[in-house]
Amino acid sequence: MDKRVCYDVHFMTVYEFMKWARIGRTKTYEEIKAGRLEAVKVGRKTLIPTRSASAWAESHQRLPWRTDGEVFGKGPPDGP
Repeated sequence: MDKRVCYDVHFMTVYEFMKWARIGRTKTYEEIKAGRLEAVKVGRKTLIPTRSASAWAESHQRLPWRTDGEVFGKGPPDGP
């Protein structure tokens, strides 16, 4: 009998997600309430599956770098 344990499912706490996504606690809970970010409760703790966090990040529109100073100044260090 194979007794290997599968660790394919990973979770982040709300605090870890906030640091990873660089957003605040209120915005994190707003995203959960709106259904745009999946979360599960384990006891009193709220956990966010990493696959859900990745999907959430991918669902947001990426802003283009601008070289005329309108959006992000002069663009990334590597060029526009």
